[in-house]
Amino acid sequence: MKSYFLFFLLFCLFISETINAAIWTIGEGQQFASINVAMSDSRVVDGDELVIAGDLTTAYDYFQEQNVTKRVTVTGNGFKDYNQTYTNISLVAEGTVLRLFTANFINIGANNVVVERCKSIQIKGKVGTIHNNATIRGCWVTGGIVAGYYPTSAGSADGWTIHNCIILGGGTFIISLDNAVINHNLIVKRESFLAIFPNAFTKGTLTNNIILDLSTQDKIFSDWNAQTIINRNIFSSTPKSYTSQNKGGYTKAQLFVCLGDEDSEAYWKLSATSPAKGYATDFTDCGPWRGTFPYLEGGGVKPEEPTSIVTQDCSIEEIQDVYNLMGQKQALGNLQSAIYIINGRKVFIK
Repeated sequence: MKSYFLFFLLFCLFISETINAAIWTIGEGQQFASINVAMSDSRVVDGDELVIAGDLTTAYDYFQEQNVTKRVTVTGNGFKDYNQTYTNISLVAEGTVLRLFTANFINIGANNVVVERCKSIQIKGKVGTIHNNATIRGCWVTGGIVAGYYPTSAGSADGWTIHNCIILGGGTFIISLDNAVINHNLIVKRESFLAIFPNAFTKGTLTNNIILDLSTQDKIFSDWNAQTIINRNIFSSTPKSYTSQNKGGYTKAQLFVCLGDEDSEAYWKLSATSPAKGYATDFTDCGPWRGTFPYLEGGGVKPEEPTSIVTQDCSIEEIQDVYNLMGQKQALGNLQSAIYIINGRKVFIK
């Protein structure tokens, strides 16, 4: 009986925190001018959500690093040009979620952080911090670096999961990770003299990825060992001797539709006859477009206009204000809906 009572009490506490969580708007003319300002306000507490609902470029600390110091969810407004958003954001509270956000650099400085459907030049561990069990999924990484900790002499990064991402660029790609799961990604290297997976990628899993532009001198891992699983990946070069359960030797034209240029997400969609189709361990396609969290262009932000309104705790007068707040539209994943913030409360548009 005591165990049932304890479970019920914990469930009630969870429900209470969920119901009482506040939604705060960030940007020019919003409740807070920037994330840093919101973090310094005592009204913002663990479990709250910060929604980017206005222009960030006019914020007085636009060029300063934004530090998420509380366990909140930060929801951006999809993929933007890098000059339309913050230069740098650091997630230093355990359990923080960052989604639909664009930043030059995303630094992970705490355990159990989730970075979801974000666009960044770099996603990396924050130097001198412990940042285990991070999840990076559905992201567009244009600078070619997803690092556990960088430089490699500082910090701790164990148990990262990186899946359904597109990782492009010239530079080191995935480094300094132990027990990592790297699944259903597209990784494209553009500098012939740099290795893709150097520095202590041990006891990890590399499956269902498409990895392009390896030259003959490159290593898949510098510290590969028998505890590392490398299975069902597609390479542009011939797979190494210890990666026999993989396929290689393909050109981009054989794999992708190649529409537009390589800096376009649409360029990397699989062609109808791609050898990556149906080759994954889960019987879907290798690469980011399939799997448990399929990659969505632009993070999944949809331009459709709303056709009806479903409200939560809003008066008739407040609902009328929604038509003056069209610029605050926030897409929720891949759903064709939007969310508006009225006096700190949610209004859903379907």
